[in-house]
Amino acid sequence: MQHFIRLHGTPRPLDGVAFDLDSTLTRPYLDFARLRARLAPLQDELEAPPATDVAGDSRVDILAWAAALPQPQRERAFALIHAFEQDGVENVAWNDGARETLRAMQRRGLPVAIVTRNSRASLSAACARLRVRVDALIAREDAPPKPDPACVRLAGTRLGAPRSDQCARDLVTTIETCAELGLPLSLEK
Repeated sequence: MQHFIRLHGTPRPLDGVAFDLDSTLTRPYLDFARLRARLAPLQDELEAPPATDVAGDSRVDILAWAAALPQPQRERAFALIHAFEQDGVENVAWNDGARETLRAMQRRGLPVAIVTRNSRASLSAACARLRVRVDALIAREDAPPKPDPACVRLAGTRLGAPRSDQCARDLVTTIETCAELGLPLSLEK
């Protein structure tokens, strides 16, 4: 059965839906200011600190910042990020209306994916805690994370919908991802 979504008054085929996890399906459960404070000492250890300040600038992409660190700081940074994400799972809770929206999509036979910048372990733990079952889970180990469009493309491929028709989120990373893919964007209120 073919599904359609109306965008700007025009019906478009809808072959699958990919949701972000934190702040879309779930209430925000990760305290990034706390993570930045935990990562700051690693930056202070460097002889030549990076041009970006992970603790002082919330616009700094934490994953990209950590990946650019030399060893052993990079390994320690990702260990801190992993522990932070796992600790956050204890506080995960559905966002208002998210469970019902997800189930409505599934009842209509639409394949559903979750795409996140989180680790596979964190994503799996959050899904287990919320009893979420979807057709595809895409974590940062599977494809470069947003804003790189590879993660959304991978979700489409795994859902059997290689060209997604819409991105819906309110974060800059998703706006950039949709722009890279040439997709229409629906901003949340």
